[in-house]
Amino acid sequence: MTTVVLRFVVSRVDLEAAITRGGPMPSLRSSLLWATGILGVGFLIRSNAAPLWMVWTCFALGSSLVVLAVCVPLCVAWLWRRNRRTSENCELRADESGLLVIEPEAEAREAWSSFLRWEETRDLFLLFRARAESVLIPKRAFETEADLEVFRGLLERRVPSVEAPNPIESPSP
Repeated sequence: MTTVVLRFVVSRVDLEAAITRGGPMPSLRSSLLWATGILGVGFLIRSNAAPLWMVWTCFALGSSLVVLAVCVPLCVAWLWRRNRRTSENCELRADESGLLVIEPEAEAREAWSSFLRWEETRDLFLLFRARAESVLIPKRAFETEADLEVFRGLLERRVPSVEAPNPIESPSP
């Protein structure tokens, strides 16, 4: 039986990437949204220069960017301070039967069946126990590409992926 052993410390960057599902917004998209917001404010000030729907659309897009730019970092900082375990060393062992999570104060074995689904982002694996509760595994924790592939194979065989249809939402026959 193949066992993948990972040792890591979850960083604030990992936590932000988990919240935003893949890391910070690319700079081009961010620049376009900022420009849209500035145009929206400009149109709002000179409301006779553009149709009202365009003014409010630009203003709404710009406002949502500001909210995201402020709320995501605040949320990450709050979660980071709230959960002292995020800054501790973690060892994780994955095999056909499940995960063994070893932390400084405790050990826990979790069967693959305890996970509802999993997602893979550019930098992370997220294993969901519930809709908003997940185990965060940074890809930098894998020593080799082969270990990463073995772990991905375990997930593909043992845990439904994000693309799998939700049986609750499937139509009845």
